[in-house]
Amino acid sequence: MVFGAYYLTLAVEGAKGSGRAFRHSYEVQAAFDVGDIDLHASITLRPLPGSSLARRLEAAGTVAEGEASSRSRPPRAASSSTRRSPRGSAT
Repeated sequence: MVFGAYYLTLAVEGAKGSGRAFRHSYEVQAAFDVGDIDLHASITLRPLPGSSLARRLEAAGTVAEGEASSRSRPPRAASSSTRRSPRGSAT
């Protein structure tokens, strides 16, 4: 499984579709399905500001180069009221 995860993250110079930019994850999937981009192509994903994809990427701490906004912050730690002890009771 480790080798599979490593393989999926390899970027190959000159792969078909390298350098393309997409706004939605479904556009990436469609381009891959029809063979416009290879699995190892380096692409850019620029979600629309305020979209659910942009919010998920922000929550994960992923910010595209040159597209940092004032809303981009590292993910917040869970508040003390939502943390759980190893036994499952609230602390």
